[in-house]
Amino acid sequence: MNMEHRISILGYGHAGASIAATLEKAGNAITVGLRNPGKLDGAVSIEEAIKASDIVIVALPYDAGYEVARQYSSELAGKIVIDMMNPLKADLSGFNTFNGNSGAEHVQQLLEDSTIIETFNHADAPVLANPRGALQFVVGNDASSVDTVVAIVKDAGFDAQGITDLSKTRELEAFAYFWIYFTAMQRKNMDLHLKLV
Repeated sequence: MNMEHRISILGYGHAGASIAATLEKAGNAITVGLRNPGKLDGAVSIEEAIKASDIVIVALPYDAGYEVARQYSSELAGKIVIDMMNPLKADLSGFNTFNGNSGAEHVQQLLEDSTIIETFNHADAPVLANPRGALQFVVGNDASSVDTVVAIVKDAGFDAQGITDLSKTRELEAFAYFWIYFTAMQRKNMDLHLKLV
């Protein structure tokens, strides 16, 4: 049964715009937050977007998203923060790690009073716009929050599989880089996705 959630999305690039449309189509109330909200009709400031929802999706390049998280850490306290970022190296040769931790763990260390859930980082924009049952892992430490996000992701048309262990985002981010390499660099077709059979 679909349940409407109030969800804010920080950033509106290809991936952010795609998942915003998909989640809105599923019946959720979406608020888009931008540093320069005048660039998009209906957008609000980052701070206003965070205040508008209990679930916040960070859909920004990793360094920019981490800086937003640092700047608004107090406003994000108590919220589910969905991290769909990938910490790509500048030369695209792989992902950065943080003393052995994943990008998501690095954000969780910063946002001690928020619950970080990683998902949507291992699908390209065409799949986020049209899921067709695509597999999406939903990974975090808090079981209740993982269940909440799994339900949202399923209602949006994905095959959502929850994993209650944020440390597994180390492997998920490694896979995400492989998937980016395979779809964008090798196959040059970003409308590819995985399914469990």
